Amino acid sequence: MTRKKICHFTIVHRLEDERIFHKECKSLATKYDVTLVSTATFTKEHQGINVVGIGFPKGTLNRIGRIFTIIPKLLKQKADVYHFHDPELIFTGFILKKIFGKKVVYDVHEHYTSKFSGKNFGKLQPFKKTIIKVWNKLEMWMGNSFDLAVTADSFTLSQFTKVPAISIGNFPPLSFINGVQPGEGKKEEEEFRVVYVGTIHEQRGLRKAVEAIEKVKYPNVKLHIIGDCKYPELTELFNKSERTVFHGRVPWEVLNKELKKCHVGLALLQPVPQFTYCPGENVVKLFEYAGMGIPYLISNFPRLSEFVNENGGGLLVDPTDTDEIARKIELLYEDKELYKRLSTEGIEMVKDRFNWDVQESKLMNAYAKMLGS
Repeated sequence: MTRKKICHFTIVHRLEDERIFHKECKSLATKYDVTLVSTATFTKEHQGINVVGIGFPKGTLNRIGRIFTIIPKLLKQKADVYHFHDPELIFTGFILKKIFGKKVVYDVHEHYTSKFSGKNFGKLQPFKKTIIKVWNKLEMWMGNSFDLAVTADSFTLSQFTKVPAISIGNFPPLSFINGVQPGEGKKEEEEFRVVYVGTIHEQRGLRKAVEAIEKVKYPNVKLHIIGDCKYPELTELFNKSERTVFHGRVPWEVLNKELKKCHVGLALLQPVPQFTYCPGENVVKLFEYAGMGIPYLISNFPRLSEFVNENGGGLLVDPTDTDEIARKIELLYEDKELYKRLSTEGIEMVKDRFNWDVQESKLMNAYAKMLGS
């Protein structure tokens, strides 16, 4: 029996994006023939996925142009379902759906209205409010016309009321945390690693993290930063700090090996609209930390506070207060009983609920229903 063909596509995410490639595409490939049209520089089978490379866009105009120029390449795949991952591709998906009659899935990685509210629009700044209003109406209209909406959190899910919709969290697979046992911190003479994993930006609290680590009274407490940095001023800040180690990007497949060396995880999202709405389940690093038995410090926004109070595994902190951040790090260094309790809570919540194995079932069931298979 011929397997149904699925085509995922993105014009901005790197090939081996954790959500797109390692989770959704690989899971779907167990049942379907999966192609990923992406920013790769090659076209061939890669780890069981048929990759069609189009390279990264060269500037804003090229990125906008790809909304339309990618269509012939997509149609060439003759897929049964087209699944897209960038907000601007909502126009591409709409064309595939309305003009070519294709089944289309809208994968909503973030609550884009909130994200855009926190961005600087440059020369278009005077028109920011109008642009966001237009986007919001377009997303409601086009987004609710597709065959399936897949969101990364429950808050974003609520805006899709006229289309089948599911929330698929970016949680680690159970294999990621295989064999992890609750930790008790490190002995005083050993290095105590505070870690940040993910996108590096001022708004994600990296400057605050460096400033806080300098205030921690224990000299063997160091900050380790893992992720791509496109901002020279932040790279310079990391390199100047004697208590900060900047690793750059670490492949997701070996990330757990690095996390096994760490003791406290940071998610110091700053109070901007892009993050203040966060309900918890869309903060990817939180579950990578928790699943590895690493207590975390996370911003004390209302929905994040609800999440932590309900699930445990970490402590809330004012993400703008470096004195408080430093004190919480010291508390986790000193209080071995508290550390072990939070470590245990984190492992249990990922094992029981917040893991990719559970999300995979939701994704596969939604696809089976959409395809009638």
